[in-house]
Formats: sequence, C-alpha cells, structure tokens
Amino acid sequence: MAPFKSTLARSAGKLLGVFRERDVSLRGFVQQSRVPPEIVFLTLTNSASNNTGGGNNYITWTSSGAFAISGPGLSVPTFKIDYLLVGGGGAAGGFGAGGGYFSGAPGVDSTALGVRAAGGGLGAKYPGGTGGSGGSGGGGGAPGGTAGAGNLYPPISPAHPGPAPGQGFPGGTGAGGGLYGGSGGGGAGQAGEGSKPNSQSGYGGYGKAAFSGDTNFPTTYGTPGPSAGRWFAGGGGGAGGTPNPNGGAHNAPGGAGGGGNGVNVEPYAPSSGTANTGAGGGSINNSGGGGAGGAGAGGYLEATNQSISAATYPIVIGAGGLSDRSPQGGNGGSGIFVLKIPSGAQSGILLSYL
Repeated sequence: MAPFKSTLARSAGKLLGVFRERDVSLRGFVQQSRVPPEIVFLTLTNSASNNTGGGNNYITWTSSGAFAISGPGLSVPTFKIDYLLVGGGGAAGGFGAGGGYFSGAPGVDSTALGVRAAGGGLGAKYPGGTGGSGGSGGGGGAPGGTAGAGNLYPPISPAHPGPAPGQGFPGGTGAGGGLYGGSGGGGAGQAGEGSKPNSQSGYGGYGKAAFSGDTNFPTTYGTPGPSAGRWFAGGGGGAGGTPNPNGGAHNAPGGAGGGGNGVNVEPYAPSSGTANTGAGGGSINNSGGGGAGGAGAGGYLEATNQSISAATYPIVIGAGGLSDRSPQGGNGGSGIFVLKIPSGAQSGILLSYL
C-alpha cells in the first residue's frame, strides 16, 4: 500500500475549529471556549479497509498486521473502542473427492489486543469419527460419532488444551443406525445439528450478527442472516451418500454466518466456509459413502466500550483449516479482526496508514 499522505494540519485545524463557538455556562453568561478534544494518533499497518457509517469507522484486517496508538507530547491517551475477532474455521470430513474417507483439519487461532479466538474444530469422517474441538466443535461421523466440543482451543493451538469460554458451541453427534447422515458443525450462536436415523444430515449451527446486528457494519464482510446486520462464524453442514433404503434429503445447509453447505449432488462442488467469516467448511460426499461431519466455526469474540491506551497492538488472523482433499473438500473460512471507533472531527482521532 502506498504511504498515506498526512492531513494532520488540516485535520487538527478542523478539530480546533469545532470548538470556536460561544458556550453558555451554568451561571447563564456567554463565554468563549477553544478547548479541543485530546488528539489521538492511530497508525494502521496492513489493514484491509476503513469504512464509515453511523458516526463510526470500521477498520478491518483480513491478514495479519497491527495498529499503534499515540498522543502528542507526553500525553498517553485512553479512549473507548469496540472490536470483533474471529478465529479460522475448521475443514470438514467427507468421502470421495479424489480418494476414500477423509477427515478435516482444525482452523488456526486469531489474536489481537491480548485475546485469542480459537480455531474451529474439524469435521469427522465415517465410520464413527469424533469431531474436533475448537471455538466451535466439528460434527461427528456416522454412525454414533461423538460431537466435537466448543469453547476449547484445538490441538494445533499454543493454548491447547485450555478452555476458550464463550466462543462457540459443540458440533452434532452422528446418529446411531443412520449410516448415511452426516452431522453439522457448531457455530458461534448454536450447536450443530446431529444426523438422523433416516439418513438425513444435520445442519450447521448459526453464527452471530456482528455488534448485535449493527446495520452500519460494512456489507463487504460477513453474510446476511436471519436478522439484521452481518453474520459471522456459522458451522458447516454434514453430508452422506445415497440412503439405503431410507429416502429423503440427506445433505444439509451450513449455518448463517458463512457456513459451508453439505454436498452430495452433482456437480459436487466443494462448499468451503466463506472467507473472512471464520465459518466451518461443509462436508462433501460424491461416491455413495457413509456420513461425515461438517466443521466447526472459529471462536467468536466481541467487546464494546473497551478502554485502550497508547501502545502498539499486533494482530494475527487465523487461516481456515484445509481439507485432506483440498481443494475438493470443504475448507474453513479465514478469520477477521474489526476495530470500531468514532469517526468525525469531534472524535479527536487522526488516522495514518503504513
């Protein structure tokens, strides 16, 4: 990215100009006020975009970078921010796609501001595989495969086996007696659905709408969902082969927030989690095999009105898990970090880019 051309002098002038107005004191007389807000310098490294809406800036990182906060002279400013951090989603299990049965792979953690969003859990393979643990857990393989646990760091994480509280939900369980139904991966807002005895597959769990459904959130990121705003961290859907002898649909959609769909019909296009949502990949089955699990979403962390002081803050964006049959299998969606701050002259925040 080309160096940012500073508008410091002009911006500072605007900041001061805002306060060149007469104010009425509590005693009722008119006085002059020229006291500006504290100026905060915010320097962004490798940010993907800066969108405005509703009186806020939404600054987004889709790959690793940093931001630095400083103030003039000896000032050490402290101000309030909101943020969203999502880990990379897991990859799903399946059958065929260039080989036999295969498992998925976990997603990679995302980190920022001293917190860690766990990678998503892998989707299990048939027969009876166990879904992987993660921010949200992966679905178990049929028949009877155990669901992957949510709110845990996956085995590849440096924080494993520690807990990751409040980040997601478990995957679904592979139903006993239903060989061809895959189970869904967990999402940030809902557990994955288990497979059914009649060989129908389980849906991926719903994710969450960023900042409680903030309608000013940039539509470049996230996906539509069942309510307002942009949704992230949906679980992947399960899939299995042709039911025998039971009929009915047996692949299943991913959860709102980018979860990949379960796929078992031509043209057998892989259904990965949507990029930069942290969603889990959907299971694929193109050869009539037993049911496999969709993958779990990456951990979802959101905070509002957080105090932050002068420092440099590194950002690491977690990659989505890669299927053992990538690119034919359903890979996980990469993570994301979004910083929400006030915009406009009165905020006292001056942005520059590296």
